Amino acid sequence: MRRPDFQQSIPCGESRIYYPFEGRGPHVFTPDSLDVATGPDGLPDIRLQLYRGQNPMLPPQPYGVLQLRLTPHNPIEPATARLRELHAGATLEPAIFAGGCMRLLAPDGVELPAEARQSIPLAWNGLTNARVLLRLSAEGAQLMKSLIQDETLPLQAQAELELAGIAPRLPLRVRLDPARFRTAMAARLDAEGRIAREELVSVFCGDLSKLGLEVEGMAPAPDPMELAETLADWVRARFGAFAASPKADGRGYLALSWIDDSGSGHMEWDLSQPLYSWRPLVLPLRPFEAARQVIRTAGTQAIVPPPIIVPPLPTGMYQVDVSTNIPEVRPGVAAIGVTLRAPPRPPSRPQAVVASAELIPPADAASIRLKLSPTERLDYTYATFVILEDSRGAVQLDGREVAASGDRLYLTPDDFPVRFVPQAADRSLLELASVHGLCRWIEDGATASLVFELDQDRPEVAVPVPVHAAEATVEFEFRSREGDRKLRSGPGPLEPRLLGLHSFPEFGSHEVVVELDGPAAEPLVAIDLLPENRPETADAIVVLALTPDRPRKTFTYYASSPFQAGYRYRRHAGSDGVPGPWSDVQSPFERLLV
Repeated sequence: MRRPDFQQSIPCGESRIYYPFEGRGPHVFTPDSLDVATGPDGLPDIRLQLYRGQNPMLPPQPYGVLQLRLTPHNPIEPATARLRELHAGATLEPAIFAGGCMRLLAPDGVELPAEARQSIPLAWNGLTNARVLLRLSAEGAQLMKSLIQDETLPLQAQAELELAGIAPRLPLRVRLDPARFRTAMAARLDAEGRIAREELVSVFCGDLSKLGLEVEGMAPAPDPMELAETLADWVRARFGAFAASPKADGRGYLALSWIDDSGSGHMEWDLSQPLYSWRPLVLPLRPFEAARQVIRTAGTQAIVPPPIIVPPLPTGMYQVDVSTNIPEVRPGVAAIGVTLRAPPRPPSRPQAVVASAELIPPADAASIRLKLSPTERLDYTYATFVILEDSRGAVQLDGREVAASGDRLYLTPDDFPVRFVPQAADRSLLELASVHGLCRWIEDGATASLVFELDQDRPEVAVPVPVHAAEATVEFEFRSREGDRKLRSGPGPLEPRLLGLHSFPEFGSHEVVVELDGPAAEPLVAIDLLPENRPETADAIVVLALTPDRPRKTFTYYASSPFQAGYRYRRHAGSDGVPGPWSDVQSPFERLLV
C-alpha cells in the first residue's frame, strides 16, 4: 500500500512531495490543479446533454445532464528534478484519490443553476480521472448552457480531495476527556458538525488543557505546530470524516460526527505509533475554459449536442439509466453488467421483475426498463456481474445485492465483484518503451495470473482481481523501442499505479564519486567521462583531474532515458595526444575507482 509520510515532505511549487513511510516504496507527490480530461475524440471530455419527451405535455419532463471527466495535473518533471536534487535515484508516484467533491464558483451577481450551488461528488476511477454527473432541470440546463457560452464570465471551480498517509510520530501520550472536548468544540462546529482542518489545527495550537487534553512525555516541549497537525490527524482518523466545504473559502473540511455520541470516560492515544489518516487538499479548476475553446473552433454543438428525444413510457413502465467510471480497457474481462430486481408486491404484482444489461466501453452505460404496477415507487435491488477470463479459464463472478431507488444508478468500482486496479503509463515512458505486465493472485488455494500491455494506443488498463483474492502482485517488463534493452520491476503489491520516467532510479540526474584507487604513481591522473546517451563530442566529454592532494571528485550528468543511464570513461590524452580506450558502460549507482 502506498503510504505517504506526513512527517516528512518537500515543497515543490504548488505541489508537495511526501517521503514514503519507513523509507519503503516511492515518494508521493500531489497535483497542483485539476484539468478537464481529453475524450476519445480528442476533445475536452465535457458535455451538456439535453433530454426531452416526444410530447411536451406528457412525461418525462425535459432535463439536462452535465457530464465531465477531470484528471490531475501532475508536475512530474519539476517534482522529479526537485527530489533528485536531494536524493539521487529516488523514485516518484502521483497521489491517488478515492473521493471528494467539486464546487462551481461564480462571480458576484452571476446566478448558477440551483443544482450547481451545492458540492458535486467526484467519482474516481482509482487513478487518472474523476467523473462528474450533474442532473439539471430544464431551466437549469439552459442557464448552464448560457454560462458555458458566455466567455466574459470568469467561472471557476474548486475540487476538495483527501490524501491518505501516515500521521507524524511523536514520543508523546495524550489523555483525552471526550465530554470536555465536546463542550469546548461545540461552538466551533456548524450545524452539520463541520470544521475547517486549519481551524482545528489552530485550536490545538492553544491551551490543550482547556480542551480536555493532557500531554505527557518529550522534553523539551515539541514544536506546537507539529503537535497540532498530529492531533488533527488523530481526530480525523478516530472520529472524523470527509466533509464538503459549506462555502467556497479554499479550505478543506472534516465532520466530527462523534461529538454527539462519544459518551463519557477517557481515551488515551500513543502518538509514537503509526496511524493511517487523511489530510485535505483543495485544488483550483477551470472546467469551462476548454469547452469555450472548442465552441470557438467547432461550434456549440460540440459541447451541447442536439437534445435526445425520450420516447414516452407506458403506465407503470420505468427506465433506470445506469453508468459507471472504470478505465475502458479491462484485460481479461469478457463482460460486465448489472441486474435489477424488483421484488413481488402482491396483490397488484405477485411476481418479481428482473432485468439485466451489459455495460460496454467506452460509454459503460445502459438503460434498463422495469414494468411495475402503476401505484408503485421505483424501488429495486441491483447486483453487478463480471465474466472473468484468467489463466484458469472463464468464470462468472456475482456482486452482492444492494437496495436502490430512482431512475439513475451510478455504479462505483467498489460495486463490482472484482477490484479494478488501474495500471497506467504516461506518454514520456511510452515514447521510449512498451510495457508488459503480469499480475498474480491466490484464490481458493490456487494461483491465477493475468497478463496485460500498455502502449501509446492503450496507456491505461484496469486489471480485474476477484475481491476475495489474496496476495495480489504485479511485475513489469519494459522493452525499449530502440534496440533490445529491457528493464524489469517487481513483483510488488498490486495497487493503482501510474508509471513514468519518474518511476526509474536510472532516469534523471546522477552523481558518481570518482577517486584514485590507492596512492597515485603520477602527480596527475586525468580521465574523460561520457554519458551513455550522449554522442562522443568535445562538449559532451567531461574531464576530471585527480591528484594525490585531491584524489576524489564528483561526476554529474543527466540520463534522459532509463535504458541509457550509465557512462563510459577512459584515460585522457597524454603528451602523445592519444586517449585510452573507452571502458564498458558503468553503473551510475557505484563509485568509480581509477
